[in-house]
Amino acid sequence: RRGLLRIGTDGAIDEWTNEDPASPAPPTQIVQMALAADGMLWLAAPGGGVQQRDPANGRILQDIVAGDAGGLDAVDIDAMVIAPTGEPWVAGHDGVARYDPVQRRFQPIPGLGRERVHALAFDGPDLLWLQRLSGLERYQRAPEGWKRIDRVEARHGMPAVAAAGVFVDVRHRVWIPTSRGLYRWE
Repeated sequence: RRGLLRIGTDGAIDEWTNEDPASPAPPTQIVQMALAADGMLWLAAPGGGVQQRDPANGRILQDIVAGDAGGLDAVDIDAMVIAPTGEPWVAGHDGVARYDPVQRRFQPIPGLGRERVHALAFDGPDLLWLQRLSGLERYQRAPEGWKRIDRVEARHGMPAVAAAGVFVDVRHRVWIPTSRGLYRWE
């Protein structure tokens, strides 16, 4: 069933469908959710775009629909994370894009390439891990932009498979769940 449910601390259940007149849910299944440091909830739905919602009342604060106007040229979104700076980043068919709150649209990140990205994770404000079929890549933010500093390929034991996510633990180890098992890179 398509829609969004919220169960309040008092047990009350609120529901939004894609036909809700005030705050419609995305028209497709919500596959990514992330809570930002400011408490706002971000949702991503392939073909439906990205929404920012107030978790206290479910109201839509921003609705970035799929398509050129919102910077979501490819309507598929494989992953979404909140950057250490507070804005959502999405990954998918066209690589990685970050939300620009001034332009109110997603912008591609120069230096990260346009190859499909299945998963991504930050390791602090200046390190970023991307998972592609070609392997796991680590990027570092530099004054001139993001630069790839490491690549883990099949010859290092990283299978050519789409990851279900990328997670970095407190010891800076990278965990990659896949259909072939759980991989860790140190």
